[in-house]
Order: sequence, then C-alpha cells, then structure tokens
Amino acid sequence: MEQNDKDKVEEIAGRLENYRISINRMPKQTWERFIELAKSEFCGDYGMTLKALYDSYVEDVKFNAIYSIVEQLIPRIEALEAKVNSEVKPKTIKTFGKIIKLEQEEK
Repeated sequence: MEQNDKDKVEEIAGRLENYRISINRMPKQTWERFIELAKSEFCGDYGMTLKALYDSYVEDVKFNAIYSIVEQLIPRIEALEAKVNSEVKPKTIKTFGKIIKLEQEEK
C-alpha cells in the first residue's frame, strides 16, 4: 500500500470512535449462536450484531406496549358496539328535503 493510501486509511480510522465491550458469564450455547449470527448476517461484525439485536428488542417492547393498550380497549369497544346495537332507532323517510319520523324500529 502506498503512503498516500495509508494516510487515507489512518485518517478514516481516526474519525471512527472505538468502543469496547466485554461480555462475561454468557451461556456457551448463547455465545455460539451470537457468533453464528454475526458471521452469517453481519460478516462477523459483533458490534453490528449487538446493535441489530438491541434494535429488535426495542421494537418488540414498543409492539408489546401498543398490543397491551389495544387489548385493554377491546372490551370497551365491544361494550360500545353492544350499546349502539341495542338502542331503539327511529325509522325515517326523507321526502322533498323533509325528514318524517314514522315509527320506532328495534335493531
């Protein structure tokens, strides 16, 4: 590699911030699966593998929070639908722009 190329590589490397992490007490099978995931999906880049796993975790937490809210709303929606369906509604006819109420109709 020429000196000019080496200088460019060093300049780019200098702009990158390096963070180190040490993982202790990880079950062997989990570690092996992590390494396999890193190799197969991220060209052996453990940092990007960890980031992808973290991002996936955050999305799961958001999804579960939204699901929980929806799950709480379902009974309220069902109660409102039952109330609307049980109300007596007037039967109406519209003629020449006027609305005429004829009788009560149960639904």
